Amino acid sequence: MIDNKGTINVTPGVDYVNDWKDKKGNYVLDKIISSGKVIINKEVTGCGFTTYTLSNSLDSILISPRIKLILNKMEQFNKDEEICFYFNREKGYDGKQKTIDELKTEFTLYQHECKQNKRPMKILVTYDSFCILASMLEGFGIDISEKFNITVDESHCLIKDIKLKEYSNKSVLSIFIDRLFRYKNVLFISATPIINYMQEIDEFKNNYVCYYELGWSNIEQVVQRTYTCNSALNAFDQIYANYTKHEEVFDVIYQPNGYVLCSYEGVIFLNSVKEICHILGKYITKKKLIKPDDVTVICADNKKNLDELHNVHKKLNITRTIPKMGEVHTTWTFVTRTAFEGVDFYSPSASTYVIANYNVSSLSLDIASDIPQIIGRQRRKDNPFRNTLHLFYKDNKQQLYNNEFVASQNLKMQKSQSYIEIWQSVPTDCKEHALKMIDTYIKHNPNDQYITTTSGVPMINNLLIVSERYCYDVIKNHHQWFIMSSNAYGRAYSMPVQELKDKLSKPQSLADALRVAYDYFVCADKALANDIFIMLRNEGYNEIGYYYSNLSPDRIKACGFNSTKLDAEIANNNAYHNIAMQLPQYFEPGKVYTRKYIKEKLQEIYDNLGIKKTAKATDLSEYVNCVTAKKDGMKAFRIEPK
Repeated sequence: MIDNKGTINVTPGVDYVNDWKDKKGNYVLDKIISSGKVIINKEVTGCGFTTYTLSNSLDSILISPRIKLILNKMEQFNKDEEICFYFNREKGYDGKQKTIDELKTEFTLYQHECKQNKRPMKILVTYDSFCILASMLEGFGIDISEKFNITVDESHCLIKDIKLKEYSNKSVLSIFIDRLFRYKNVLFISATPIINYMQEIDEFKNNYVCYYELGWSNIEQVVQRTYTCNSALNAFDQIYANYTKHEEVFDVIYQPNGYVLCSYEGVIFLNSVKEICHILGKYITKKKLIKPDDVTVICADNKKNLDELHNVHKKLNITRTIPKMGEVHTTWTFVTRTAFEGVDFYSPSASTYVIANYNVSSLSLDIASDIPQIIGRQRRKDNPFRNTLHLFYKDNKQQLYNNEFVASQNLKMQKSQSYIEIWQSVPTDCKEHALKMIDTYIKHNPNDQYITTTSGVPMINNLLIVSERYCYDVIKNHHQWFIMSSNAYGRAYSMPVQELKDKLSKPQSLADALRVAYDYFVCADKALANDIFIMLRNEGYNEIGYYYSNLSPDRIKACGFNSTKLDAEIANNNAYHNIAMQLPQYFEPGKVYTRKYIKEKLQEIYDNLGIKKTAKATDLSEYVNCVTAKKDGMKAFRIEPK
């Protein structure tokens, strides 16, 4: 049974679990995770739980659902010495797989180094390879229950990955979960609420498990912007069009005094290498709008994926790991769902895009069900775009309906029961053939039923039903996602800012919206104005932010809140600024210049800036302080010091 122990409040000001210590300098969570079977809902991604697991003084086995998470941590921790040991049974790019004898030798050396240096053992392994690791350790005579704390990282994958690992005659997760519960101290961590779904798994029903939630004082809700699209390519067309429209910038944040923050990178989560190839084929191969060396693809590194991507362009950067803090990033990064779990991005300005499917028949495979993890992948708090998610819905489907989902589940159950009844009705000597037929059907239609045949008998696999409901609930509750705040407090709007937000939410023209905002900006001090700009950006009112960051409230009112007039004034202001910036090249304070010289140089500046205007000598007084004078008996102007 799962015993809900409630919330553990994290000390205010602590952003990372690795920094959360008591007055004696001990990790607060060490005792909790060493007290049997424990589930911790950490509430937010990016709080450093994995780092804490690999940094504390406990001998630990960290079990990850994804190889790339392990590789990421190996690079982070094994820079100067072998802090972590990776039980690597997975094939690499070269297609080779280490033998168990090779791994035994490597582990023996690692174990010796840990003893010699009085360092705890930190073993990394995937879900799929844990049982083999456990058998190897027990073969060495190691009592796993007494020696190790076991941490199941991203434990929502126990449910989410059922469609990938638990179908037909495969039962990877069933075997994995069964083996886990043989051991004493097992910690399940996730940022996605999973207690209701775990309660339906036999091992969690039949064993005592403590459940905790972490309470943070410094989290903020993710800002979600939604768009519709006909296909993944159509979604990317929109992303690229917006990027070029804003002069190769993905997103902008307008701040007071005209200061603008720009996003120069786009990370696009898309669950199909085939669709990524379709996109890159158009933009790299055909139209040559994107350079291949400015693209990174993070996906499962199997031969099929590599061949498909290299067919698009041989210079594509297909990587297992991603740039670390301070390393060079590409402008475009594509990531599939099997590759990003737990992988950290350290870009100072990246925007995040998700192209979802929302096909009710295959919710478990939809990348939208991964969004709670995706939103925490941007780890740099100085990235002002990390709390914004751009979500594209295919087929114009922005909402899932309960009746539609229930009908889909009922249909699958009917199909499943029909196949089981057919198998039960055939003669004994035909059952093996009938079972193979069911396996073949499942192989070609994996999302069409709830059957498993691992026992040699077709049965309903309840895990498949639980997995679908989990993914459905995650997608339905997409407005409830949080990340660690970049401020020391959560981002809640003050009363006047919330009031303005409510007024802007009503349908109205841009001119009317600018009028509404005027009443707040005209009397706002610097702090309130900044809060208003934050709200405008978060809620998608960038046009309003654009005008009020470039012009004073009085000038906006003087232009009658007319966007055409406002654009012209901003253009004039920009031209004035650009001209003023170039004048020092031609005119020095204290010197006298003839009207002819002034006219020629101003015309040169206009032409260089693309300003369609005929220069006059008297224009100079618009940009600098000058007085009339004479030079060589001719009328001239003297440039006055500022």
